Amino acid sequence: MLIEVCLVIIAATLVMFVIGVFCIFFKVRQSISILQTDVHHLLNTTTRLVDSLNEFVETDLSTISKETSQLISTISDLSSDINNKSHSLNFLFKPFSFLSSKFGSDSSGESDSKHSTLPQILKWIASSAILFKTTKEFINGKR
Repeated sequence: MLIEVCLVIIAATLVMFVIGVFCIFFKVRQSISILQTDVHHLLNTTTRLVDSLNEFVETDLSTISKETSQLISTISDLSSDINNKSHSLNFLFKPFSFLSSKFGSDSSGESDSKHSTLPQILKWIASSAILFKTTKEFINGKR
């Protein structure tokens, strides 16, 4: 009798074990099915994202690249124009260079600075006359 009870207990345990394994198997199968659905949705979303990125690269990126190169060209032209205008206006500030040399010299060179001041003033007057003439021509040209 003891053997029969032990065999019944072993059989019941084995049946419960098989039922447990089948439950685990069905849960794993269900999880794999959900995972396949999620991977499919992820693949579709990734495909749409790659397609929209390709569309952006093909259409908008070339436009942005062209606009950027035009902007760089315009900035370069503007920089060259400012540089040229700066060089063309240098003649106005050359007569004032005696001031920096005058402030930088010591008191022993006073007689030399008095002699060099007159030519500098004449250069400044000549530059002012040229500036006045150029401004007058520019104003008359605008009308």
